Amino acid sequence: MVFCASYTVILLNVVFFSREPGSRTGIDLTLLGTWEGTIQSHGFVIENILLFIPVGTLISCVFHPMKNGLACILTGCMFSIGIELTQLVMKIGYCQLDDVVMNTIGTGLGWSFYRILLFFRGLF
Repeated sequence: MVFCASYTVILLNVVFFSREPGSRTGIDLTLLGTWEGTIQSHGFVIENILLFIPVGTLISCVFHPMKNGLACILTGCMFSIGIELTQLVMKIGYCQLDDVVMNTIGTGLGWSFYRILLFFRGLF
């Protein structure tokens, strides 16, 4: 629970509190629209994946229903949609379909990491 709470504080800081209101506005519903030819845009895509790997791992460890992969991934997706909509309303981030997709992939990778940890724990 301590890791979950700590990660939540870090995540909230990254997606909300580190940005000034009105600094970013707009909606982009183009799939893979952020995967442009620049290194920076690739970095944003990778960042969104990496940012949600702990979501999949931690909620699987802490909340029993999230041990089911589909439940965990759908929860991560809904959490990401909530973040994107909040950023849109508060005008502190672009509301992008890519962010939701990449965050959901990150949640899936986190759940997979959790399952791998369980597998190796069973061997030792």
